[in-house]
Amino acid sequence: MTYFEDFVALAFQRKQSECLEALSALTARLAAEQQLMSGRRWVQEEKIFLDQIVEYAEELTAKLMEYAAEHSPIQSKDFELAMHSVTAFKAFCEKTHKRRTTAENSSYPSKRAPFDGDRLERATDEALHNIRGKLLEFESKKSFVKWAIGDARRRIWTGIMMSVGAALGHVLGSVF
Repeated sequence: MTYFEDFVALAFQRKQSECLEALSALTARLAAEQQLMSGRRWVQEEKIFLDQIVEYAEELTAKLMEYAAEHSPIQSKDFELAMHSVTAFKAFCEKTHKRRTTAENSSYPSKRAPFDGDRLERATDEALHNIRGKLLEFESKKSFVKWAIGDARRRIWTGIMMSVGAALGHVLGSVF
């Protein structure tokens, strides 16, 4: 496994755990307030899922951009891995939400669309869009560095050839 693959595997598990802990904390707080059967609960739970997806994507993006592009152990394929991981985390959130709302004693309103329709999709799409933007930025910086190194090599080679030509011209000029 590469540097980033290891990080993603651990971060994914940690974020799943944090998400479940946040849901448990909300359930405990609402139970203490005797508001467990409140319809407000589901809005708060969905907000936790949305916040967790955004935080996870931001954490991955920060790790991807941690180093300067020319010295980074990150490769372009790691950005694809990050996008896939965010999508997998979204699936985890959907599955957990469905499991919690379809439980036997659930108070989830039957006519209410999960995540108010498309809020989950919008949050995920925005997170993926930010990662794609960072990928383009990363590739741009990497290609600039390659261009600059190649350009410097050509200029150095040209300078060496001109110096050799001048030295050879001076030597041949003094002989003839």
